[in-house]
Amino acid sequence: MAKTVTEELVFEYWDCDKCGQKAIRGDVRNCPSCGNPRNESVKFYLLEGKEEKVEDLAQAEKFKAGADWVCSFCEALNSITDKNCISCGASQESSEKNYFEVQKEKELKGAKNSDPEKPEDWWEAKYGKPFNWMKFSIWTVILLGSCITSLYYLGRTHEVKFQVVDVSWERTVPVLRYSNKEGIDWENELKGEDIVKLKSTQEIRSYEDRQVGTKMETYSESEQYQSGTKKDCNTNYESTGSGASKKVTTCNDVPTYSSRTVQRTRQVPVYQKFPIYGTKVTYTANMYVPLREDTLKGKDNNPRWPDAILGVGEKGKSDTKGEPKAIYIVELKKINPDDKAKDIQKIKTTEDKFKSFYKLKESVTRPVNVFEEIVLEEGEEKIDETEKEK
Repeated sequence: MAKTVTEELVFEYWDCDKCGQKAIRGDVRNCPSCGNPRNESVKFYLLEGKEEKVEDLAQAEKFKAGADWVCSFCEALNSITDKNCISCGASQESSEKNYFEVQKEKELKGAKNSDPEKPEDWWEAKYGKPFNWMKFSIWTVILLGSCITSLYYLGRTHEVKFQVVDVSWERTVPVLRYSNKEGIDWENELKGEDIVKLKSTQEIRSYEDRQVGTKMETYSESEQYQSGTKKDCNTNYESTGSGASKKVTTCNDVPTYSSRTVQRTRQVPVYQKFPIYGTKVTYTANMYVPLREDTLKGKDNNPRWPDAILGVGEKGKSDTKGEPKAIYIVELKKINPDDKAKDIQKIKTTEDKFKSFYKLKESVTRPVNVFEEIVLEEGEEKIDETEKEK
């Protein structure tokens, strides 16, 4: 992987601490506005979005010579090539600090002034600001409070008095008769008693996939390949301490990749559907089958079962009753028009409540939710006003 390194100098800038002039180029030693020489309070910086290369070779060599030195008498900054201070004439030998040493002293002084006194400040300075558990707890309480309030509101009920204006019931008893019936089923699924097989046939009952061989298959696949190279560059800046920065750019040739579709082959199994046969039987058998349904309806609170008349089927076996079915419906009308509840409400209820609680023309008190609907109890079911009674 090819690697290239380029070095060049770019100008830094400084601000005048006397008149406030900004962005004075690093090769200018006196403020162009007030004439004040730059001193140890100066801090060089690079301008974002603006970069000016040092083209003059002699000037570049002067920047490379080293950091500016600080006059110990007047605190002016002087070039490393100046043997005497350009402001007061003091010799370079009589001064001890350069630009970098001044900056280091400033950093140490700033760190000392910001040294925390409180234990919690020390922790924050070393490990960062701690998580604000108090703030988190407050928001948690607010969120939980909102949820609890919503649940409380939705679950809140109030009592409303209703009059039972209509009741209806319907009871049904299926009647089954023992009869001889003809049917067609698979041999292991025949139903009933006294089975007489009339006819048997072999028929396809299901299908099964079986591997009968293999074949070569062509398919498309996407793959990555190196299609070229590109420059991957990284730039660092290092201040010379004299008004310019050394710009070092390191570039490496790195591979670039693209995608392409390729055709490949593979061996895959071949399957075929094979029929699974079973024996289908036509037969007759004696069994209980539905004969009819006897239904009785009423508009009172005394539901009754229909008087099902049972006859006799095959082999003198009596008819039998199947699983009975029952529906109990009540219609309620609120008594006080100002109550927060729907005016008419229909409910499918249980037998016990129908007989003992929802008495026709009498009043009942029921809890109503925020949607103005009666809170149903176990075994009850709401009926829409538009739904017709069955």
